[in-house]
Amino acid sequence: MIREDFEYEMRLSRVNEFPFKEIIKSNKDFKEAFFKEFSELSPRPKLDLYYRNFISDEEWAKDRDGHWQSIRPSTGKNVMANFIKETPLAERMNDLHLEFEELKYKDALDKKYYGRYLEDTNTAKTLKDIKNKIDAFEGYVLLNSNVDKYDVYAESFCESLIYLTSQLRIPGLKNLLLNQFIDNKSNSVFIIKGMLNQEFRRTEPMERYNILKLFADKLLLKEIKNTPPDHNKILSEISESENLFWKGLPMEVVIKHFEVLTIRKSKNGNVFLTFEQFLSFLKKGFLNDASQLKQKINCVNTEKGFVIKRFHEFFVLATSQYSHPNKTAKFVSLFVDCFDNWPANSIPDLFKPNKSSDEW
Repeated sequence: MIREDFEYEMRLSRVNEFPFKEIIKSNKDFKEAFFKEFSELSPRPKLDLYYRNFISDEEWAKDRDGHWQSIRPSTGKNVMANFIKETPLAERMNDLHLEFEELKYKDALDKKYYGRYLEDTNTAKTLKDIKNKIDAFEGYVLLNSNVDKYDVYAESFCESLIYLTSQLRIPGLKNLLLNQFIDNKSNSVFIIKGMLNQEFRRTEPMERYNILKLFADKLLLKEIKNTPPDHNKILSEISESENLFWKGLPMEVVIKHFEVLTIRKSKNGNVFLTFEQFLSFLKKGFLNDASQLKQKINCVNTEKGFVIKRFHEFFVLATSQYSHPNKTAKFVSLFVDCFDNWPANSIPDLFKPNKSSDEW
């Protein structure tokens, strides 16, 4: 139900309510991260769900087609909206709306008519703020012709834009939006409209805009350069690679199984693997990248059995769900070839179930 509601909202939401929607729709990782945020919203009364319970898709389509045919002018003259007759479906919708509001007022509305709204998400709200900020930036040259002050305004704008994009919870979206702004070539609707209403040399606003944007682009490029690598994007790319350790087991499963090593902390206070160590392990152990050096898991000696347990659990996963032969030698070698914490001959004795009582 939540997924259906989400797809419906994504399909029908307007640009002014949800700017940059196409960017999220076209990126699988962005869309899934946005769905997660959407699913965490508290439901509230939703008129669309009430309509959809009483009006079928076929009725919507029939009404839309019939309505268009009825108002389409045969003479080529304009038809005033005030003289368009309301359709039977529109009248029915008005009645349903009144019913809905009455039930809501009486607190008698069935919970199945509660749903979520894209505009309630922090992402949609922040994207709207970002769009407004960019619109103001593009219109600035029409109100201020003194280019000597453009660097000050550009700095203030960039600080605001960087702050807003940093509030986005979707990994990678910040840099993509900043890069999109940089790549956007002076085609501001605000400037074009402004030129129709003011008397000056036609190229003048565009020239000023290019000066202003040069200041902003320089600052934003510096921000992008200083942004740490996008870990989720890197792992997403690796998840699409072929697992050369065992081709029947998707890399996405490998990542999900071992990623806990980058989250769980050892008794020494450090995560068992930093992201860089984890990345090296994935490349060396599963992508056959011989250039990767052996890593050392960050743990104390008393955690040896606990660490090996995670690798034994990987063996169980591969044999029970992904048809790998029931032989441990290859999995022992996976650990020995990628990590040098302990002598190789000490690993097989621990590569058995129940060697540690702690759970991952």
